[in-house]
Amino acid sequence: MRRYLSVLSPNVPLWGYAALLAVALGWVLVVPKFWVFLGGAACLLAISALGLSVVVGWAGEVSLASAALVGTSVYLTGYMVRGDGLDLPFLVGLGAGMAVAALLHSVAALATAKLSGIYVMVLTLGLQVTIERTVFSVSKLTGGSEGVYLSRPSFLGMHFDSDTSFYYLCVGVLAMVVVFLTLFRQSRHGRAMLLVRTNREAAAAVGISPWRYKILAFVISGALLGLAGAMTAWRVLP
Repeated sequence: MRRYLSVLSPNVPLWGYAALLAVALGWVLVVPKFWVFLGGAACLLAISALGLSVVVGWAGEVSLASAALVGTSVYLTGYMVRGDGLDLPFLVGLGAGMAVAALLHSVAALATAKLSGIYVMVLTLGLQVTIERTVFSVSKLTGGSEGVYLSRPSFLGMHFDSDTSFYYLCVGVLAMVVVFLTLFRQSRHGRAMLLVRTNREAAAAVGISPWRYKILAFVISGALLGLAGAMTAWRVLP
């Protein structure tokens, strides 16, 4: 329990966190539904930004394939759960979207494991263009010009048909992502990743493999981008 409480900043009083929680959960009850819909979208965008920050802010690399990975997860997850696709459960589609996005991102990291800077930028840009020309052109996944729509997910007896309930789901997922990243940053692996960003030679000198932590950063980033994409697949009601 003490480990999880370490996520909270000592500079912010507990009543401050309580007030933030009350505002985050209560404002959707007094605003038009349009703003509730945008609130859910903002949470998913925040998850994507947090995933990108792992690569850019923690590993000191640059990825230009974020939009493609989110889009791939959207279409793949949608195909796996919709009736005219594989018709699989919500959590299976969610996991598949995260896994594929993480795999694609890790491939880009593996190809430039010993390199950095402009080489990573060029390769991830190539991945972005390649996905746009391949995955996004498969009408079976995307629905072509007509597109496809999904009903909101339900699991463990809970339904998220309304914009308000789906917003709460997005807030809950965002909170779990923030807790996970905070705990990871405080762990020895997180500190090693930050050292690799600061000084690769110093990290290697103390037994830390720069390329392994670079690949780990891309995997975590890809998984979070895939999570945001998988959740986005259910953001619009039919």
